[in-house]
Amino acid sequence: MERETDAAPGLFGRLLSLAGRAVHPFERAARRVLGPDGDLKVLAAAGAIVLYLLVRPVAAGIERTVSVPVDVQSTTNTVTVVDTKPSTVSVTLRGTAEDLAAFNWDALRIERSTTPKENALFDDLDVGPKDVTNGINRLRVVAVSPSRVRVEYDFMSKIIATNFVAKPKLVGRPIQGVASVSLPTNLAVTVYGSVKKLGAFSSKRVRLPTDSVDVEGKTESFDTLVEINPPPDSGITRVEPAEVPVHVEIRTRAAVDADDIHVSAPILLKSEEEPAKAEPAEPAAPATNAVPSAEPAPAPVLEDVGSVPPEGDPFPDEEP
Repeated sequence: MERETDAAPGLFGRLLSLAGRAVHPFERAARRVLGPDGDLKVLAAAGAIVLYLLVRPVAAGIERTVSVPVDVQSTTNTVTVVDTKPSTVSVTLRGTAEDLAAFNWDALRIERSTTPKENALFDDLDVGPKDVTNGINRLRVVAVSPSRVRVEYDFMSKIIATNFVAKPKLVGRPIQGVASVSLPTNLAVTVYGSVKKLGAFSSKRVRLPTDSVDVEGKTESFDTLVEINPPPDSGITRVEPAEVPVHVEIRTRAAVDADDIHVSAPILLKSEEEPAKAEPAEPAAPATNAVPSAEPAPAPVLEDVGSVPPEGDPFPDEEP
């Protein structure tokens, strides 16, 4: 007859035994305070709190609907998207009042990528909550309406344009003086976009707008980079380089005033004071017995400002 031996408990058995020893005091204390089902009541309350914390951001009953732009990008280099109809859709988000108030609604958009079919000019695309991007965080997308948009395609083209970028606008004022901005001479950029729209855009000789430059409180000239922002309806999908250098010149008020003096009035070089203005002379009485001179009297010599007076008397007496 074989002797039976008790096998040592494994790791799982030891964990269960330890958990049981920890649960028994809690169970006895809960039943003593809350009654025979006290331990179950405590577990139900703890589970309700955990569930509330998990579903609170998405189960809140506050909703907000906003208009969101639709951005559809082609995955190929030969075809580009030139139009999307409608260009905006309504997106409904749900969340707490605090989360809705803190959300950056301007960054919300629909982003969708597509691979155009061969020789296709139009296509219908489905858009939904999964396409809503840019940090919805704790909010939940409830609905997107309409859920389908029509996309128009065109072949991709590129042009290399010189002096095709507009000067940026200056925002603010320097501490003193005036500010002006300039672009590099003969600045060339490469523009990519629709064949049809690029031709119409370049024929109108419209310059590409750029970001503004802040000169508020500036005291010295500086160089910076500004980003090129093609108009949404231009058909331009990419510009290289995306940023261009500009030079901002800050001219102080003293320099501006000096230029004004240099233009409007002569500068005295040798004489520290301006010559006194001569009083107009009384007209001389006509001579009754004067003999006319054979030669006319020489014309008076006008003195330049700051020059040395000529020697001798420039006005010789007339012969009697």
